[in-house]
Amino acid sequence: MQRGTAAPDDILQMHQTLASNSGWGKGDKPLGHLSFRLSRLRAAATSTFMFPSEQSDDAKILEAAMAMDQELDDWSRNIPESRKYTVVNNSYPSKEEEERHEYPSVWAAQTWNNYRALRILVRQLIVSRCNEPGERDAHVAVIQRLSRQICVSAGCYKAPSEYSCSTVLHF
Repeated sequence: MQRGTAAPDDILQMHQTLASNSGWGKGDKPLGHLSFRLSRLRAAATSTFMFPSEQSDDAKILEAAMAMDQELDDWSRNIPESRKYTVVNNSYPSKEEEERHEYPSVWAAQTWNNYRALRILVRQLIVSRCNEPGERDAHVAVIQRLSRQICVSAGCYKAPSEYSCSTVLHF
């Protein structure tokens, strides 16, 4: 994905086969499937950016990115309760806000960060193709929120016996 190339068809098909046998529901898509599709979309976006053939390519890529962003949002809303995390916010007189995430496991924290990273990449793709300033600002705000959430969850990885993550964010 970093090189702007698409995942090979064989790997995508193998992943789809594994995912279909993994117990995911019909409408559910595992993050791995979405990441393969994102690699293809980013590869298409890179090739149309470097070798533009039609203006409609940008519109198609923007439409596909918006649809994928919705799929990622749906994924986050439909994740099983056993993998959800809780957010605890505390305000202090010093005007620092502490946000803490409580995950059921380190694996769940990693899964959520994979989701956040995918969503950031999709939103960056949308921002690169979006012409409306107000709309761009809204997408950038989501990228910033997801980036902060990744930073907040980083504390989970240093103490695997404790899945509560706490970071002070300065605004």
